[in-house]
Amino acid sequence: MKKRNTLISLLAVAAFVATTDTVSAQCKQFLEPHVEWLTSQSKGRGSYSVRLVFVSLASTQAASYGEAILTLNASFTFLTGIAEVYKAASGTPFSPNKTPVAITIDVNTGKVGIGSAVITDPQCSNLLMYGFASTGWAKTYYVLSLADLFLAAPK
Repeated sequence: MKKRNTLISLLAVAAFVATTDTVSAQCKQFLEPHVEWLTSQSKGRGSYSVRLVFVSLASTQAASYGEAILTLNASFTFLTGIAEVYKAASGTPFSPNKTPVAITIDVNTGKVGIGSAVITDPQCSNLLMYGFASTGWAKTYYVLSLADLFLAAPK
């Protein structure tokens, strides 16, 4: 019986690792075109970045909306930037006051940091990244959208 329980435990761990590897591969594949956009600079002279827009909903029913311009760090491993975040408490409109929040996205795993919140196992499909982050006792669900952005250099 002990061998059977050990085998079941090992199979469960293997299934979790395989699922996590698949999710990481999906997010890496999702992020690759944006990394390529930033590194190839295929449109010539200008400013290359990735625009991030996200929404979140916490288990407390508080919501947030944020926008950021992301660039690739020097080691080509993270998209980074500062988001302007607008918050709304349950049943209230978004506040016009914005809060700056640091954003990091690991281009190899898809792991997302939004301030102190971390989405460790994001899903990537249908042109979106999404997943849960825990901050304290509250769980927050995030949905992120990325788009390439180019501003041509003046002639």
